[in-house]
Amino acid sequence: MSVVDHKLSWNGATGSWESSGKRTYAAIYLVRTDDPLDNIVTVNNYIVSNILALGSVYAYGNDIDYEAFAQQIAPQRIAGSSRRWLVTISYETMDDENEENKAGKDEDGNASTNPLEWRDVPSVSRRAVTEPVRRAKFLQDVRFIKEGSYGVPMNQAGQIFDPPLEHEVWHEILRIEHYDDYFPNDSEDWVGTVNSSTVQVNYPYAKFIRTWTKYKEKLLAWDGVWQRVNNVDCWRWTLEFENNRRGWQISVPNIGTYARATVDPLGDYTDFDENGEPYDATANPAPETGMRQLRDATGAPLTDPIPLDSNGRPKPPGDDVDFLEFLVDDEKDFNVLRSTYKLFGKEP
Repeated sequence: MSVVDHKLSWNGATGSWESSGKRTYAAIYLVRTDDPLDNIVTVNNYIVSNILALGSVYAYGNDIDYEAFAQQIAPQRIAGSSRRWLVTISYETMDDENEENKAGKDEDGNASTNPLEWRDVPSVSRRAVTEPVRRAKFLQDVRFIKEGSYGVPMNQAGQIFDPPLEHEVWHEILRIEHYDDYFPNDSEDWVGTVNSSTVQVNYPYAKFIRTWTKYKEKLLAWDGVWQRVNNVDCWRWTLEFENNRRGWQISVPNIGTYARATVDPLGDYTDFDENGEPYDATANPAPETGMRQLRDATGAPLTDPIPLDSNGRPKPPGDDVDFLEFLVDDEKDFNVLRSTYKLFGKEP
């Protein structure tokens, strides 16, 4: 009613190596039962419980191959005997191109056929993005802007180019493939967000490390496919991140044709008009709106914007243009993707 014993059988053990790197092995065991009515199920259950299960690493005598896994258990009754069985266990290395017969490795480099143990697989590409030039270094003096200063590109008359200049930049795209036993319900809350703090991606096995500072990275997509891999039900996540070295915040030059209307009875500061002359609050009093329209020497309203300071007043001629920054995307702490969803590899 059961298996009495088993032992290795060297006769019939085989192996093969192919130029592709694929390796196969056949390990042979002799198994003896105590009842002639015991059959294949009894023998198979004994093998799985006492010797190995499907998916086990190849180990036979002094041989071991950590990248070859048991794929088949084939008991066969020995001719002329009612209680003795010859059991062939077939092993092979996995084919990375076949999703249903695939091996991966965990973060420590150990081979495994269980996709839930597999480490993340990063891949990198780049795409060209055309952006407006909002800030540039002047390589020569332009009106009041000195060579080497930064500001909004303009011509020698001081007129800002409209439409603005454009240039091509390259953004790095990082894709991460990750296996898990579920798909997050809140994944849609993450898509389109930027990182609110510094986070590091650390995959030492791939020699891949990236440090993303605040607002430099955006999560573009978080997709998933449910599948059965090596008899394991799992989800394969694919996340896509886009890096913007200048940051995802929008930089806008602090310029305008209106200025903040201020009157300084104590004389602590002086407003300047569009010509760089001290602002005459008597001749151009502050309106109720809190803003005053800037005018040229003839009294006509300005049509081209001029630089403003942090108080919304015209800057003295020759000062650099300041920039205001705005964030239109939602922000999240991407470190949570490591702590909660086990992404980005090990803690640095």
